Formats: sequence, C-alpha cells, structure tokens
Amino acid sequence: LTAAITFIAAPALWFLALNRIDLSVGYPIMICFHLVFVMLLGILFLHEGVSVNKIIGTILIFLSLYFFYKN
Repeated sequence: LTAAITFIAAPALWFLALNRIDLSVGYPIMICFHLVFVMLLGILFLHEGVSVNKIIGTILIFLSLYFFYKN
C-alpha cells in the first residue's frame, strides 16, 4: 500500500516542484540525490560495502552541485 501511494505521489510532487523551479535546476538536484540515496539504501539494507570509490564519487557529486549552483 505504501509503495502504491509513493508511486502515485512522486510524479505529482515532481510536477509541483517544477512549478516553482526551472527544469534545468531541478533535474540535476533530483539525479544527484537519487544516486546518493540509492547508494545509502544499498549500504543500509543490502549490506553493500563502503569503498573509497563510493566515497569519492559521493563527494564529487556534491562538489559538482556546489560549483553548478555557485553563481
């Protein structure tokens, strides 16, 4: 039931967010957090290992967002 509600609510919330911000701003943020959340959920629930590459990749993702939106 929760999955069905989330499946329906996610696009609705995405469209509401796009009413307030530009797609060129919202899409990179969504992709960034999507990648980080998938990694964190894999570590927490699937007991995947934390490697140096994952840590460096996460830092690079946040640095790219910082430099992208610095102006």
